[in-house]
Amino acid sequence: MRVDVRQSALSSVGSLPFAIEANVCKGGEWLVPPKDDVQECDCVVVDESGYGCGEGCINRALRYECVVERCPCGLQCTNRQMQLGSTVAIGVIDCSRRGVGVVALEAVDAEQFIGEYVGEVISSREACQRAKLYQHADHWYMLQASAEQVIDATCVGGRMRFVNHSCQPNCRVEKWCVRGHERCGLFATRQIGAGEELTFDYQFHAADGARAIECLCGSQKCRGEIGVRKRPRSDQEVATYSNLSAPIPHSAISTPRPHKRMRQLTMDSFL
Repeated sequence: MRVDVRQSALSSVGSLPFAIEANVCKGGEWLVPPKDDVQECDCVVVDESGYGCGEGCINRALRYECVVERCPCGLQCTNRQMQLGSTVAIGVIDCSRRGVGVVALEAVDAEQFIGEYVGEVISSREACQRAKLYQHADHWYMLQASAEQVIDATCVGGRMRFVNHSCQPNCRVEKWCVRGHERCGLFATRQIGAGEELTFDYQFHAADGARAIECLCGSQKCRGEIGVRKRPRSDQEVATYSNLSAPIPHSAISTPRPHKRMRQLTMDSFL
């Protein structure tokens, strides 16, 4: 979907209710990891541009961001995308039946980091409890970063929570380890033009008997429904998958989301 880039965005990060630009942790649950948990690379600055830690960086290949004070390239290290933050200009737009979405306001290169999916970091157990509270809400946004931790962007979050699903997406979600913490970012899978809507495949799993979620992406490869049917293996999975999903145009959780829908994603889908 391409829109006029002159169209004013519905809101900016600063005007979104409870907008944040970095994860927040309930009760300070995230602790600074010991130094031994930081992965070091063996890169050297050889690029003509004077920068290091490019495509050949072992940390980059393993999706570990370098820590500048322990990286051989120091401030010339380019493997710190989430730590430095994205400079891609994006806006939140009205997508009619699909609710709201996110559009690129400038051209984006293939493989470029677009932004981080941020929210409140909570335990998987609390995520299941919150899902029961959210079940009658029009929209709620959760993304499972690891087996133990979920990013809940329902009450506090950034604009990445509004990125819509597509069966033929132009972005993907990746899980990276940043200073010992699991963080999730949106990356372009191809070149994206200014004014083009950003999308990724939610790939969440739904339990047998769960209501099908109609897909409105309109792509040539549209599957008709969002998500993959999966038979639950335990009572806990029933609670997790039956009414959980991730950000969708009108809004689910699976084990890295319109109509009245809930969304939660599992990052296992993106590894």
